[in-house]
Amino acid sequence: MPNLKQKTAKAVLFALFILFITFSLVFMTIEANHECEGEDCVICLLIRTIQLNLKLFIIFLITAVIFNKLNKNNKNCLKRVCFFFKQFSLVSQKVQMND
Repeated sequence: MPNLKQKTAKAVLFALFILFITFSLVFMTIEANHECEGEDCVICLLIRTIQLNLKLFIIFLITAVIFNKLNKNNKNCLKRVCFFFKQFSLVSQKVQMND
């Protein structure tokens, strides 16, 4: 069971993500109709960066949800993966490494 420090850290991280998303969307909304300076427009660059960050955040969330579901459904999955790699390592197969 998570202790108070872990719960606090999760709450702070969640709050930071919510603030990031909120400020990003507000900035994109405000600057959507700015006067573009051409190819090297700083605001356009910021908007593209924010869009990329939001896409990466969505990918992160989807990956976390999938991993959480797999982990709950298969509690011994990590043990089996570790066993597989221990079983087929160079050390376990007694491979001699010559320089």
